Amino acid sequence: MRRIFALAPIALLLAAPTRAEDASSSVGATIGRFFEGVGLRNAPPPRVDFVERSRPADLDYTPLGPKVTRPDLKTVRAEADAMQKELEAAAAAARARAARVKTPDAPTKSRDGAARRP
Repeated sequence: MRRIFALAPIALLLAAPTRAEDASSSVGATIGRFFEGVGLRNAPPPRVDFVERSRPADLDYTPLGPKVTRPDLKTVRAEADAMQKELEAAAAAARARAARVKTPDAPTKSRDGAARRP
């Protein structure tokens, strides 16, 4: 375990940028270059010619998907309360229908409370 801690500063020194233009890159890019230098990761393939011609070098990435918006909590709560009331009403109606159903093999209770089979 001590070897890992001893090798960590050496790895950081190797991953540190050596040129001034490399100093402005992100930490992730630096780590990626380190893994490429060690041989643990392959460099990305060069861009295809039509991609180079169609995209400028300073193009910012813009996602194509819809923007995620947070729903209004008041309307969400109101909808949830309304749905809960609907479900409770449906459950009460189902229990009422189930109480009306007579099962033919159900034991009947006599006046003294003992169950008898018909």
